[in-house]
Amino acid sequence: MPKTFVRIRPEAGCEDLIPKKAHHDDAAWDLFAAEPFSIELGKIKMVSAGFKMELEEGWEAQVRPRSGYALKYGLQVANSPGTIDAGFML
Repeated sequence: MPKTFVRIRPEAGCEDLIPKKAHHDDAAWDLFAAEPFSIELGKIKMVSAGFKMELEEGWEAQVRPRSGYALKYGLQVANSPGTIDAGFML
């Protein structure tokens, strides 16, 4: 089976925010906010995760709310799941 690649490059000052798994058998990586922020009730805010990612053509990444944060704090991803295609450039 051919291997796929994901290249992750942290933004300056965000080297400690590289996505990582909380547990070795987790299915997904955890993301972290690159800056402190607050959100007013009912509002939407874009928050940097502090890195750029390169995906192999034909692959995607998804951003989803964590079930614990969603349940405890009502925190949701506005377009959940958020799909990031290999050709997406911000």
